[in-house]
Parts: sequence; structure tokens; C-alpha cells
Amino acid sequence: MPAPAFDAGGRDLSLRGPYVVGTWTGPIAGTATQARALFPTSSDSRLPLVLFAHGFQLGVGNYDGLLAHIASWGYVVVSIDYPGSLLSVDHRDVPRAMIAARTSLALGVAGFPATSIIDANRTVVMGHSLGGKGAIMAVLDEPAFIAAVALDPVDDNPSPIGGVTAATPSIAPERIGRLTRPLALFGATQSRCVQLGQSCAPEASNYLRFAAAVPDGARVALYPLSNFGHNDFVDTACGFQCSVCARGAAPLDSRARALRFLSVAFLERYARGDESLQPYITGAGRDVFVRDGALWDGRTATLPRCP
Repeated sequence: MPAPAFDAGGRDLSLRGPYVVGTWTGPIAGTATQARALFPTSSDSRLPLVLFAHGFQLGVGNYDGLLAHIASWGYVVVSIDYPGSLLSVDHRDVPRAMIAARTSLALGVAGFPATSIIDANRTVVMGHSLGGKGAIMAVLDEPAFIAAVALDPVDDNPSPIGGVTAATPSIAPERIGRLTRPLALFGATQSRCVQLGQSCAPEASNYLRFAAAVPDGARVALYPLSNFGHNDFVDTACGFQCSVCARGAAPLDSRARALRFLSVAFLERYARGDESLQPYITGAGRDVFVRDGALWDGRTATLPRCP
């Protein structure tokens, strides 16, 4: 039997699910370069679609561990790219790429082996950092998206050479008051910490800014991972990009396990309508992760010290 925190009706959602996962890399109209898909190799029914957008200067293959885990629970997961460079990226291109990817996948992408099992009417957008902000923008812009999952999203444009412009907008509070779809906000307590002269998710722009600006009654799951860093969401090597952000205290196993469990729990709740998982959204199931130390309670507990 799974430990109490990981027992969702006898299912431990932090462990790999029942599906064998395949991979595919190829072009999808409306996105940049190559997309990377992770999907169940067989299914008797159509499955929800998860569109994922990577963080700034990261890539479609940097999240294979988490995305393969989600796919193993019966989701077609497609990690998409968007235009941009180190010196220039239009944040609006992230939701544009997500919207275009859904349209292309719904119509059918040549050579994609999972086309026949996609249920595009159950599409969730997900992303990390800039990709997380982009996922929120997408769910605000496109009614076809049924929910969003944002991993340590960063609002406005906090880079040393940046600023708020039409291409790099602030959306909290300016736009997020229109939120009507369920939203999961994963935070990382160490993202606020300065490394190499900068914080990768400054407190004035981090996940709490989004949480504070959602409308009353919004269906929001707030999951601040304790002693976890901004790029600890990345689970493959990413070189210098991963070195610029403060990391969480090793070992990360308990928080990584919570990330896997809670991501799947949120998807099962809102993409499949499994109401038995509601306690992991706002109730007693979530509270167990707080008591176990995987989640920061956001109220009374002292934030972990910066390295």
C-alpha cells in the first residue's frame, strides 16, 4: 500500500502509471523547430492532450522525466517550441504556439503515431517559467483549453535588460481576473534566491503574484514546493542555463515525488472529472504534503534559507 500522503484510493500517482510510453519528435504547424511527444503506445479510448511549453532558453526535451510520468497515466503529452532568442522573445508567441499546436493535432499531424487516440476536446496547457506564464495566457485566450498547470511561472519581464512591454506584458493582475478554468500553480521557494546576480523568479513576479490576483471563486490549486529551485523542475541536463538559478537542498526526492503525484492528481481531477481527488486540490490530501514538508504552507512556516 502507498504511504498515506501518496494514497489516492489505493493508487500512488507518484509512481509510473499503467501505460507503456512511446516518444516521437517532429514538426507541428504553428510551432517552432521540432516538438517532442510522449504518449501511451496503445489505448482502447481517446485520451486527454497535454501541451507543454518549456522555460526561457530551455528546450522541448528538458522535461522528459515528468512528462513521461504524466503520459504513463494515460495522457498524450506534447512538448512544443516557440520562437525566441536570448536577447528577444515575445511572450505572446507561447500561447500562440499552444493554440496552433492544438489545432494541428486535432486535424492530424503527418507521421504522429498517437493521432488516433487524442481527445483534443480535453486539452490542458502546461509549462515552466515563461512557459508557465504562457500556459496561463493560453487558458485566458482560448476557451478550448480546459485547465492549465504552471510550474513556477514568472510574470512581466524581470530580466536585467527587460521591462514590461506589449511583447513582455504583465498579466497579474491585469488579465488574470478573467480566469474561468482550473489552474494549478506550482511554486519553488528557492526561486527567490539570488545567484549570479539575479533571482530567476523574483518575489514580486512569482507564482504568489498570480495566486493573489485570481478572481474570487477561481478553482486554483497552490503547490509551493519547499526548498526547491526554479530549475529543479528540469530533469535532464541543461548546462549553463540550469546553473544560473539557485537550487533546492539535496536530495530532492520528496519534492520531486510530490510534483509527480500532484500534477497527475490535478489532471485526473479536471481532465477526467475524478472528484475523489478534490482533497489533493484544496483539502486534506494536500495538507498531508504540507505536514510532511514537501510543500511550504505559505503562511506560518519560515521560508528555507537561501544558499
